[in-house]
Amino acid sequence: MRRRKFKRIKRQKQLYQYTTFWMFLLVAFLGGGIAYSLFLSSWFKITSVQAQGGDEKIEEQIVARVVPQNIFLFNATHLEQSLRESFPEITDIAVRKKLPQTISITFQKRVGVAAWCKTGQCFSVDAKGIVFEEKNPENELVVSFEGNPALGGALMEGKQWSTILDFQKRAENLLVFRDLNLRFRSVEIVSETRANWKTSEQWEVYANLTEGLEWQLLKLQAVLEKKIPPERRSFLLYIDLRFGDQAYLKYR
Repeated sequence: MRRRKFKRIKRQKQLYQYTTFWMFLLVAFLGGGIAYSLFLSSWFKITSVQAQGGDEKIEEQIVARVVPQNIFLFNATHLEQSLRESFPEITDIAVRKKLPQTISITFQKRVGVAAWCKTGQCFSVDAKGIVFEEKNPENELVVSFEGNPALGGALMEGKQWSTILDFQKRAENLLVFRDLNLRFRSVEIVSETRANWKTSEQWEVYANLTEGLEWQLLKLQAVLEKKIPPERRSFLLYIDLRFGDQAYLKYR
């Protein structure tokens, strides 16, 4: 008589009997705990906002813009862009996160070096040519220019603006200018190449913005020192430096 063979049936393991199950559960638990700590816990909620730039009013307005939220979800880049658009009078804006709960904001106030005036309104312009606030000129150079920049925008192309400031600085530093106590009150940008400067004595200097400034300044110095008698300077209309080796004069 044949013996029957019995096949042993292996019992299937329960899910909790697998090591990988417990590893997965542990990782999920730890991950959830970390996520909660980072994004939901009050430990990383913004509770302090520091703004520093030397202007208390602007500092207060900036602090009020920061909504208390999780510091990891706070968008520093977005705030920087928003501040640039809302406060054209400030520059060098930096927003930093200081863990666990602090936002630090620093900025610099723009300093006006000139005033751009058009149709009865005047605006301060900084050394980079940025128009940043409406303000009546005091002792600043007054610039007449047929542009229409928005607040926070450039008055003109950067190289042209640098040339204007350079000419003003170098001319006013000429020994003859200092001896005569002369300075420029205003400048009219007639074209890309021509600028008409008005002095504190009301006569003008015509300069070419695209030609060598050094040569034009040498001509200006020579004319003031050697060709214009002191008694005739009050009758002077203009000195034209734009052409060739000569400086051309005109009197009233």
